[in-house]
Amino acid sequence: MDMENDFTTGLQETRNGRIYYLHHAGKGRSLVFLHGVGASHIVWKRLVELMPDSYDVYLLDLLGHGMSDAPAIDYTIEAQVYSLRDFLSAQNRLDCVVIGHSYGAWTAAYYASLFHELSGIVLEDSAGIKEEFDDIIESGMVAEYKDSMLKQLVNMNNNKEYVMKSILNEDFAIRNQLTKDVLARISTKTVVVWGSDDKIVESKYASYLSGGIKGSVLKVVQGAGHSPHYAHAQEFYSILSDFLSTLG
Repeated sequence: MDMENDFTTGLQETRNGRIYYLHHAGKGRSLVFLHGVGASHIVWKRLVELMPDSYDVYLLDLLGHGMSDAPAIDYTIEAQVYSLRDFLSAQNRLDCVVIGHSYGAWTAAYYASLFHELSGIVLEDSAGIKEEFDDIIESGMVAEYKDSMLKQLVNMNNNKEYVMKSILNEDFAIRNQLTKDVLARISTKTVVVWGSDDKIVESKYASYLSGGIKGSVLKVVQGAGHSPHYAHAQEFYSILSDFLSTLG
């Protein structure tokens, strides 16, 4: 599957703005991919090259990212979730499998805590875990964390400062964090994937996430950092393919 030649592009209207996406129309299961904060659909290029044409694949730019709209809103996880809900409804893909990386995994997990039609979710090195935020707060380094992250994000992909600043401010809003109560509401079949050497969201948080989602499976990619889907694409695809085979 080739990102440049095998996908069509589109813009889907949602309640918060238009979502830009690439779509490869296949006859198999529908897969929707959500990138991390400050990134875009481009991050999945190496992975999709390993995938057969049979899959029906959507690569999204989350609101405020890439070629999607960047309205002047509060960029809460709920805003991303309800925009995703509008997208999936419009595309008639409410029963798809959502694969999320980092911020995208946070969005996918929160979505699954509210809506239960998805066939499965793949949560890769997820952001949003309450215990991680608790540790940052306890360290007394919240301001430094936000400043450092903002500088990095604004220098990526021509990201808009007001969007990235809003996301970082909302990160610490308890209402949208992946708390034990939120995770306990997820009934969707789940696999959690983590890089053993992740320096951005340490691998110790993987057990909090997996342990909080009933029946989830944890897969650790040895030697991988924060983005196994890129640096260890073949192993990530093997995990994804095995997971999809369990869904029937």
